[in-house]
Amino acid sequence: MFLILTACHAQDLTFTNLYFNKTILNPAFVGQNGEVTLNLISRQQWSNLPERGLSDMASNTFNIEAGCPKQNLSMGFMMRQSVEGAGRFQEIYGAYTIAKTFNGVFPNNIGIEAFRNRNFIFSAGLQLGYGQKSIDWSQFTFSDQYDPFIGLIKPSSLAVPLGHSSNGYLDISAGLLFKSMIFKDRAFFTTGASIFHINAPTETFLYSTNAIPPRLNIQFVYHQRVKSPLFKQKYDYLVFAFIRDVHYNSKAAFAPILSSTLLTAGFVSAFFSVDIGTRLADNNLGLNAISLSTTLQINEQLNISLAAETPPFINRTGPNVNDLGITFDIGISYAFKDRFLCKAPKKEWCYDIFTKESIKFGPRKSIIRQMP
Repeated sequence: MFLILTACHAQDLTFTNLYFNKTILNPAFVGQNGEVTLNLISRQQWSNLPERGLSDMASNTFNIEAGCPKQNLSMGFMMRQSVEGAGRFQEIYGAYTIAKTFNGVFPNNIGIEAFRNRNFIFSAGLQLGYGQKSIDWSQFTFSDQYDPFIGLIKPSSLAVPLGHSSNGYLDISAGLLFKSMIFKDRAFFTTGASIFHINAPTETFLYSTNAIPPRLNIQFVYHQRVKSPLFKQKYDYLVFAFIRDVHYNSKAAFAPILSSTLLTAGFVSAFFSVDIGTRLADNNLGLNAISLSTTLQINEQLNISLAAETPPFINRTGPNVNDLGITFDIGISYAFKDRFLCKAPKKEWCYDIFTKESIKFGPRKSIIRQMP
């Protein structure tokens, strides 16, 4: 079987609720809240796996991010850990992200009327990461562990030459982000593009050497104000998002090898948000899933999220993957009010220039924290 296998493709770790750690989408998103913010996400994938149930496919991320108003800089640090399968295949990954932001106002005589006198923000981000993978051989048994008279004996000598960990690798990623108001009714949109694994880092593990393929991520999110809000003196939004991932083969003129698209439609209010979407993978796989995500704003500082995603629907013969169970995320976000990386000056910070305009047509916390 291995002799006829010509290629094996996989994708980067992803979450159903991407908004609690937006640097997974684009490094330029780091510190967009301004204040020191802590984000935690725990993902349990395919909850019906037989070996250990919920812990067979688990991913967890922690990140802390903040901005420095004086220099219009923001930065953050992220730790990510994932465990997969009965062999406890584990990845540990840490990354430092820094971004620079510029703000401005479109002139009154610009050719596109929808942008006239509208505020905009442009951000550029750089991420440096370091990762390593490992496997727990104690979860497996090998032929030399069996004695015809005694039975099972340990440890095995077969696994020792393979080693337990891969080499550590340096990972470089970067992204650009543009956010602007549009139209007179105070709608706005966010669009950006990012490239992960720019340096195609080399990973040596289990007698093999592999280059992690670069990944292009494109984001577009549109917020449209609702004329009749649910809550008095508050504003609500309809939100539409398009997020696309494409992995490239760096050794073949960056030919695409795997792609997926996430389409969502949602509703954001002062106290909660909800969105439903579909995840479409490479057309050759015929794979898709349905996602549902909700966020509850406890107060201006604390947000809690719960998201779920159906198993992939695959129109082909073979095992019924729909029996794998639901994938779900739990997220917590906490912002330390008026805490920044450096002392805030009297002059308004560029992020606040945008969000203060946003306050006129929507709550700052739910717009900025819950959605891109």
